[in-house]
Amino acid sequence: MPYTDIGKTWQKLFLITGHARRDHDFQFTSLAHLLNVEYLRDCYKSLNRNKAVGIDKVSWEEYGEDLEGNLELLVSRLKRKKYKPIPARRVYIPKGETGRRPLGISALENKIVERGITWILESIYEQDFLNCSCKSRNISFGHFERENAKTKARRPNTFDFLGFTHYCDISRKGNFKVGRRTSRKKYSAKCKAMNAWLKAIRNKVKTKEWWKTLKAKLRGHFQYYGISENYDGIARFYKFTIKVLRKWLNRRSQKRKMSWDRFTKYLEHYPLPKPRIMHSFYESPVR
Repeated sequence: MPYTDIGKTWQKLFLITGHARRDHDFQFTSLAHLLNVEYLRDCYKSLNRNKAVGIDKVSWEEYGEDLEGNLELLVSRLKRKKYKPIPARRVYIPKGETGRRPLGISALENKIVERGITWILESIYEQDFLNCSCKSRNISFGHFERENAKTKARRPNTFDFLGFTHYCDISRKGNFKVGRRTSRKKYSAKCKAMNAWLKAIRNKVKTKEWWKTLKAKLRGHFQYYGISENYDGIARFYKFTIKVLRKWLNRRSQKRKMSWDRFTKYLEHYPLPKPRIMHSFYESPVR
């Protein structure tokens, strides 16, 4: 558990875990008494203090100014069955180029109770899970993956995470390192979105107006995907953008088409951000 000073509630949870592991059919009937001040104090301390506030506008620091008093009142309401969760604050975050995804932000006191109940339920039900119960896929990955793959006559394993494909690589000195490149799925989605945006915007407003947005889109892409060893990935996206940009500029009504030479000169007068590594994971510059 998160803290070394283990109190009575944690000791009870350990006993509950052991009982659940020994007898999978046992039914626990009384668990609410575990939500005491000592236990909820640990729940409070485990929360991320930098998270956004809920609809009550109470931050982690503000709640902690009178932590013991607030927790005693909370436990009292829980025991008297007077506790009612505060509605979540609804916000919207960007999804793709034009969409938005709803997000619910819980009030701090809700988070404390939720964390406490989560730990209690995990102590019981995690004992029922088998190694194959989850959908996660276990793969071999690390220092010896290349040798393992060669022995078994297969390709080395890779995995996608946060828009990057992670793979086993070696440094110039021959040491193991994790390589990263833009995942195929994300690259395809970004190219499709850029093409759709250029097609839609080209005739809506003057070029000088949306040119600023185009520059911002490229800078944002390079800022996120411009990491060590992924120069080829961001350069490929830049070349794709230039290609579709010329295509849709030439399809504007009653506009003279630009050859590649003329288009190149146009970009010299109105330059776009060039791909470059923004985050280097190593001491020496990596292209």
